[in-house]
Amino acid sequence: MSVNLKNIELTDGLGDLKFGMSQNEVKELIGEPDETEMIDYAEEGEDGMKSLAWHYDSHEFSLGFDEEDDWLLVTISISSEAFTLDGEKLIGLSKDMVKKAIDHLNITDLELDDWSNEEGRKQELLSSEEKSVNFWFDNNELTEIQWGAIYLD
Repeated sequence: MSVNLKNIELTDGLGDLKFGMSQNEVKELIGEPDETEMIDYAEEGEDGMKSLAWHYDSHEFSLGFDEEDDWLLVTISISSEAFTLDGEKLIGLSKDMVKKAIDHLNITDLELDDWSNEEGRKQELLSSEEKSVNFWFDNNELTEIQWGAIYLD
């Protein structure tokens, strides 16, 4: 069985990998992660929520499962130019080229934030709350795309 893991589907997942899948369903589809990481937000001053990150080095993506969502798949992060969003390879493109490439997706609430540090690393975040997507740029080059499930209250 061939598994599609190349097409970014905002609000839905990554090809055959869909938001809302259980950890067992994910393992059945793509196997065991190379590394796991438990993140406890209580240590960061939040309400004690925990998240579990699974890293798949060979696929160049990470998956996030949140305690408050019954440990179901809620976020995906990719860093390889092998992935596409609506047929476009975006990793490695400049901020202006990414904006142009996603213009037809009708993302109306894009915001740009400067996350640069004092050591000279120029990092920016282009994000949409409406589509639950983050585009991370290092020195004006897209290096990571993060997106998640959208839940209606």
